[in-house]
Amino acid sequence: MGRFQATVRILDVTGPDAPTAVRTVEERLHKAGFNRWQVVSLHPQAFPISARGLQRQAVRREVSYTGGAMLAGVLFALALWLLLLMAS
Repeated sequence: MGRFQATVRILDVTGPDAPTAVRTVEERLHKAGFNRWQVVSLHPQAFPISARGLQRQAVRREVSYTGGAMLAGVLFALALWLLLLMAS
């Protein structure tokens, strides 16, 4: 039978401080029947994004090409003016 190593992320760990949270994880793993484990790191969970924040992320901005069209018009008018100056 082969031996394997699994990396698991446990997201629902609560406790007043980090050492208590690590002990909670270790107790739960022991109760689940795991004999060997190592808690590598413990990070405080960031605040969840609100539904309004998700809506803001989902909304895509529409692209407006009016600035480019105006620039092309100005460049065309400038080129025409320069041609008229050179012709006279």
